[in-house]
Amino acid sequence: MSKKHDQAAADQAAADQAAVDQAAANQAASPALVKARVIFAGPWGAMDQVVQVTPAEAEAGRLAGELDDDPGAVAYAESLAT
Repeated sequence: MSKKHDQAAADQAAADQAAVDQAAANQAASPALVKARVIFAGPWGAMDQVVQVTPAEAEAGRLAGELDDDPGAVAYAESLAT
């Protein structure tokens, strides 16, 4: 019975390590967030709010005319909040 217990513990440790490794890989593969200014109120937030989105979301929002991720636009919106 002790060998079964030891094997079960070893199997669990290996599964735990695999989960940790997968989480680390997922985090490394995730794109960094970028800041963007909301141009008008809608699904992204209130007008002139600064939101953090993925680069793909920033591009989609920019193409839809809803977000502006230009550093100047973000700085302007941040200046309004202070």
